[in-house]
Amino acid sequence: MKLLSCTILAVFISSLYACKKNSDNPTSDISNPDYLDQSVVYKTIATIPSPADSADGLLKDSITVSRRKNKNDADFLTNISYVNSNISKGFNGFSFGYDDPNNSLPYFLFTANAFPDVPREFQLSKNYEHTSIRGTPKPLFLGSHDGFNAMTYFVNNVYPPDAGDPSSRTYTSVSFSKKLKILRNPDSIDTVLFGSGHISGYCIDYYHLTDTTKYVHRWDFTVDFTNLLIDY
Repeated sequence: MKLLSCTILAVFISSLYACKKNSDNPTSDISNPDYLDQSVVYKTIATIPSPADSADGLLKDSITVSRRKNKNDADFLTNISYVNSNISKGFNGFSFGYDDPNNSLPYFLFTANAFPDVPREFQLSKNYEHTSIRGTPKPLFLGSHDGFNAMTYFVNNVYPPDAGDPSSRTYTSVSFSKKLKILRNPDSIDTVLFGSGHISGYCIDYYHLTDTTKYVHRWDFTVDFTNLLIDY
């Protein structure tokens, strides 16, 4: 009876050790997908439109890009063309942009200051939120579907005498719904990180130096992204 008890105890301890060893194994969360469906959907709406918005008839806008990359494609572990996303290994901060060099302006751009609390080992289903106060640099740029126009207030950029350089207040939120770590190559222990998620927020621009109700412009935005390479 004593021998049986010792045997059971030994098996139990061995099982615990095996579980502990597996949890410490850095390859235990490695993914090996046969393909990646990648996409970016960017939408904006003028919730407080400007005279320029009304004149141009641009009260909402959207951009959608997508592709499928198979495991055997040479560019499997890359992003959609002109899309860049980044979280440093040493510092928090998620940056994300879509910038075609053939155009004069990015479609959109979020600097790391828009999402300063996002670590490279980000949590899923957590809202990483940030608010920038008026008077600090705007941490984002909102463009349009043609890549040649930005969100402006005055028609033809003709400023009245009481207007000045704009100041901004922004709110940004990102929540990640998926994380994939894929080996860079079969013989490597180094991995590349891919993520999916949802961004939402707004940008309010003020063009009057003192009156916060005059020359006010607001755009709300969302960005949904799927299986994007998150570089560092």
